[in-house]
Order: sequence, then C-alpha cells, then structure tokens
Amino acid sequence: MDDYDTPAPTCDDCFSPRAALAIRIAAGTLAAVSFAWFTYATFPFPQPRRSRCDRISPAPAAVDCSSSLPFCAACNLAGNPGAPTLFHAQLQDGAGAVALQAVAIAAYAAERGWNYGGSFLPCAPGHVLCQGSCIREAKCPRLFTHAFTASEAIALLLGDGLTHSLAGVNSTESLATAFGASRDDDRSAVVVRSVKALGRLQPPVAADILFTQTGLPWPDVGRLLTQPTFLAAFRRDACRVAARANGTRLFARARPSIAVHVRRGDRGVWVQQSATGGGTVRDRWTSDSYFLGAIASARKLLPTADVHVFSSTEGAAAQADPELWSAYRRAGATVHLDEVSAPVVWAHLMSASVLIMSRSSFSVLAGITNPSCVVYHDMWVPKLPWWVTSPAQCRCLGLSSV
Repeated sequence: MDDYDTPAPTCDDCFSPRAALAIRIAAGTLAAVSFAWFTYATFPFPQPRRSRCDRISPAPAAVDCSSSLPFCAACNLAGNPGAPTLFHAQLQDGAGAVALQAVAIAAYAAERGWNYGGSFLPCAPGHVLCQGSCIREAKCPRLFTHAFTASEAIALLLGDGLTHSLAGVNSTESLATAFGASRDDDRSAVVVRSVKALGRLQPPVAADILFTQTGLPWPDVGRLLTQPTFLAAFRRDACRVAARANGTRLFARARPSIAVHVRRGDRGVWVQQSATGGGTVRDRWTSDSYFLGAIASARKLLPTADVHVFSSTEGAAAQADPELWSAYRRAGATVHLDEVSAPVVWAHLMSASVLIMSRSSFSVLAGITNPSCVVYHDMWVPKLPWWVTSPAQCRCLGLSSV
C-alpha cells in the first residue's frame, strides 16, 4: 500500500475510549450552552405585560379654590427673606407661550431656592417689543391671543406686578443700572446671559438675578412643572382664573364634562393643514379628525358627558364659517369661538372631567391645573406623568361611565 493510502489517525486512535467519550460529551455540552446563550441574546423571551395604567401617575389632588390668594404663592417658595429673586426677559410670543415660560422659570427659581420676580421689557409701561419696535401690547398680533395679552395671562395665573418696564435699556450693560433705578430698595443685581451660566451660579448669591434669556429648554420645562411643592403652589395661584370667570358656567350641572381646545386662530397656524405650510404650521396643526375621534372615544367612557369645543378666530373671518365647525356640532358638541373670554375658557378647560388638549401652550397651562383626566397630544412640551394619550386611558385615573 502506498503512503498516501494509509488511513489518517483519528481521535479514537489518539485517546482511550473513555477519554474520547469524555471529550465528545464536553464538546456537546459546550455547543448546547453556546446555542442557548445565542438564542437568549438574539430572541428576547416574552416579558410579563405591564398594564397601561402602570405607566400613568395619579393626578395631583384638586386644590381648594374657595378663595384666591392676594399674592403669588409660587413666586415666594425660597422660605428666606434674603434669598435672591430671579427676573427674566419676557418672551415675545402668544399669551399662552409667554405665560408658560414665566411659570417654568418660576418653577426653576423655586428649585434653586430663589424667589421669582417676573419678566422685564425694554419698553414703556403697557408696551412690548413687536417686530423690533416698542408698541402697545394689544396692537401686537403675535402677542394678542384669545383676546388676551401676555401680561394679562401672567397676572391671571401668577398675580399682578410681574411685568417690569425698563424703557431706554438698549444693552445688557445698562440693564442692571436701569433695573436698580426702577426698584424701591437698594438690592444689587447680576446679569446672566445664558442658561448654562445660570446653572453655574452657586450659593450664596448675594444679588438678584437678571436673566437675559426669555425661557428654558422644553425638556427642562416638563421636569420643572412636576415639582410637588411648586405644582401645589401654582395650582393654588391658578384659582384666580375661576375667580375672574365670575361664576360663568357653560357645563351642564350634574353631568360629566368634556372640554376640547382646538387651536386654529393664531396667524401662521390658521393655514390649510397642508404639508406646504412649513414646520411651524405642521408642528402646531391638529386635524379635525383627531379631535372628533377623541370626542367619540371619551364619550364611550362618559356617554352622558356635556361636550364643549373652545377655539378662537382672532380676526380670521374664514374660520367663523359655520360649515367648518358643523362636524363638531353633529357630534353633539357646543362650539365656542370668540364669544367667551379667555378666563372663562381657561376655567372650563381646567375643571373639565376630560380635557382634550391642542398643540398649544394655552392648553398646557390648563392641563397642569386640571385635576381630572388630561389627554395629551405630542408637541414640544413633554408629556407630564399624569397625562394620558388616549381618552380610553382616563379609566386609569378613576373615570368611569356614570
């Protein structure tokens, strides 16, 4: 037989039968363990399903609004008379957006152990910056929302005296001087120009703080609004809304209520829901079909509910066309456009059994204070833990058919 015909040696030839068997067993065990690990890592096994209700926090308890406070409780949470007071430049936007950022900065001040002093403007009293010029606030269409100015919205939610006019200020260098001259006391002030610099301020801060930015990042806003101490104080402050509504009641008595805020009126948003309108329009537009579907879903839970839709045309005559709102009326809703004042609208959004929000800061402010079920629609403001994304989830908060 030639050399190349000689059989190659095998493991059976190299080891005793017992050793060869042990090797085969070890190799098989290793292969089984490897396969099991690969399967576990690659194909996740079903986990116990979490209830949708497990993801929703209980809504904060309702506050007693039998009397309104003569001062801003949420502005004075430092608990120290010598604590610095935080002021900020006023945002130039709709009344809801301006008021929401004011509330968020008040919450930030409380978190830092400071008091909140309100916003400042480089204009004469009663005037605001509008497209680069100081004009009367009611004449600036971007700031005039729901027949309501930004200053009125802040005063309604937090209290009077929180908008400071600093006419003639044209630089941050002159800001501290002008601000000091407007005060009755001799407290000094430090100017802070960025969110990062504001965060770097460490105690003790011996002066008041003039923050030249108009707001905080939206993710921070969502976190700040959930602080229990601040939230309780702000909800107490918001009792002013009910007081300003002067007892006006649109909801039927002895029935649950569904309030829907449909954002349509403000310029730049009342455009066709077309994709050609640009990011601003798409980010704020919500279709009628969404609202009608949400109403139908809420009605399954509360079949006897009294449904009210609130919106504003704000001078856009096309929006007043009854045909545009006929679908809501056919769904059994009462539609309110411009005949209801902003305090009355807010009072009803804040007290409804179910509040269906728009992509709107005006809605968000109502949602913060509503103690029942708030249906959130995705937007730039993060969802708060007790808000839901579908009216059906209102069951998780204790709502049921009555």
